[in-house]
Amino acid sequence: MNMGGYVGRRLSAWKDPFADVYDSGYQIVQSLYALSKGGLFGVGIGQGLQKAGALPTADTDYILAIIGEEMGFVGILLVSFLYLTLVGGLFYHSFKVQNIAGRLLLFGIGVNFTFAFLWNAVMVSNLFPPKGIALPFLSYGASNLFASMLMIGLALSVIRSESSRATNFGSIALRHS
Repeated sequence: MNMGGYVGRRLSAWKDPFADVYDSGYQIVQSLYALSKGGLFGVGIGQGLQKAGALPTADTDYILAIIGEEMGFVGILLVSFLYLTLVGGLFYHSFKVQNIAGRLLLFGIGVNFTFAFLWNAVMVSNLFPPKGIALPFLSYGASNLFASMLMIGLALSVIRSESSRATNFGSIALRHS
């Protein structure tokens, strides 16, 4: 199937980014160079070269490639662990909350963060085509940061409401016994 236009060029660049290194495959190739240059421990924080102009969206969509270049595979594992901790806490609390709306909200926020992280990670490594999904809390942009902080604020509000409800229920039970 021959797809023309913008979508066809993007899919072709994803399938074989080295076929057009200087145009449609440029960003993917630079991301792969950054990841390969980082190796296991990276070149050092602030020492990466890809962010200095070679990778056009280094601070937004491809921030994980820069982390991989500067901190290596260990840095990517650290970032993965931090997201896993965040998402694991959201899922844990979503199963503890009694309120169905709060439960769904916590679960949805956890799914959102999971999807954003996984898509960004597989996009940077060229396993999926580039989509432009920002990495929560790490990608540059006020709207991304605002939305991520809003979701965490809502999640903390639900968790806090549930813990105060459980505490109040326990104190009421103690007073009546």
